[in-house]
Amino acid sequence: MQFKNRKMVIATMHGKEAVIAPLFKRHFQVHPILPKDWNSDLLGTFSGEIPRVVSPLEALRIKCAQAMKNTDTDLAVASEGSFGPHPSIPFIPINTEVMMFVDLRNKLEVTATVHSLETNFNSQMIEDLEGLELFIRQTQFPSHGLILKRPHGEKPVFLKGITQEDQLKKYVQILINQEGSAWVETDMRAMMNPSRMKTIGQCAEKLVSHIHMKCPQCKTPGFSPDKPLHGLPCAQCGQPTSSVMGWLHRCARCGYQQLEHHKGGKLLEDPGYCTFCNP
Repeated sequence: MQFKNRKMVIATMHGKEAVIAPLFKRHFQVHPILPKDWNSDLLGTFSGEIPRVVSPLEALRIKCAQAMKNTDTDLAVASEGSFGPHPSIPFIPINTEVMMFVDLRNKLEVTATVHSLETNFNSQMIEDLEGLELFIRQTQFPSHGLILKRPHGEKPVFLKGITQEDQLKKYVQILINQEGSAWVETDMRAMMNPSRMKTIGQCAEKLVSHIHMKCPQCKTPGFSPDKPLHGLPCAQCGQPTSSVMGWLHRCARCGYQQLEHHKGGKLLEDPGYCTFCNP
């Protein structure tokens, strides 16, 4: 399956090609291009003007399909990010990036996911400039952009992509004078957020590695980890536990499956994690 010398559209309008294009060009000798007059924000925005109504994977498929149609190509890459509290430590924010590679000619779809705690994701209601000073120190401003919103009204977004302190203070003061407060939040668009761009780059590297993995049976690219397989046996009683015993690789073309055990060779779980030995 050849990708060499084919055009590959990167479905972005937020500068993600900076970390995606060099990798794919080097590894697969593709010619990265961008869509023209295409607005990915119509699928949803971090700032909330347009709600996100589809899953990340479905959004990626739509992005790839639209971008390929826009550029008359059959090879595409798209990424989708989300932010929220860590599932185990709610007061710590986490960034999840999912990236998809689509080869329409060969009916191939490969994905990769990266989770990162290196994010400045934050928001706060500001009532005075002293509070603003504290907030910007916590969010890596001005290297990372901010968004300013009205606290009330049907159209809350006031200004995006703020990277100048004098501009930020000016408009925050205007909103405080008019409405008593201002809502400030981190701008999570890739071109305004170096921390997120770094995670997107890590996800692109992982996606490249997944594409390089070939099915042992039919040699189709993308023989990558499909899902975790739980049931690592207890070292004492042998019963399956809820711990992950490895990752299941599955070929999207021929259906061949293979279990990859934990690196380091962990084949048994401590009885302390067994519901039979330690109910």
